[in-house]
Amino acid sequence: MNTKEDLGINSKNAEMDNDIDTFLDKFKSEYHIEPKELIKIIEKRIEHKGDILIPASIFTKDLGIIEAVVKYLKEEKHMRIRDIAKILNRSKTSIWVSYNQSRKKFSARLTITKSELIPVSIFSDRKLGPLQVLSRYMRKDCGMTYSQISKILQRDQRTIWISCNKA
Repeated sequence: MNTKEDLGINSKNAEMDNDIDTFLDKFKSEYHIEPKELIKIIEKRIEHKGDILIPASIFTKDLGIIEAVVKYLKEEKHMRIRDIAKILNRSKTSIWVSYNQSRKKFSARLTITKSELIPVSIFSDRKLGPLQVLSRYMRKDCGMTYSQISKILQRDQRTIWISCNKA
């Protein structure tokens, strides 16, 4: 026999289930994101809580990896050069040079589309090059194929393979 407490818990669970369904329906209709994809995004956010996530769509064949990251952080996130330098574990001078080079090479704003989110903190490890770190992350942590990575980063598939295998 159900007690009043049991009924209260069940009604709260039913209310919570209803709220979750409404939430999922909203994301599906407004953002065209399926529940499984939303769960992956939420899990990644929890895993990298406090970390800045950048969309993989910012990478272009016209810019180096660090140039694209710096340009995104400076222009889209409105971060200061010294803050970017601290996050990326690089000198202020090298970040300033990267930003200026990125503006010369690619004066337009970066194209930001729905894509895989990359934690900026992966670039603070200086043991490997930026392309190696990014390729390894996308291959191992995101489970992407060399072909998928090469399309996203706009690099040759063989370059991605070499980067992953050197990492």
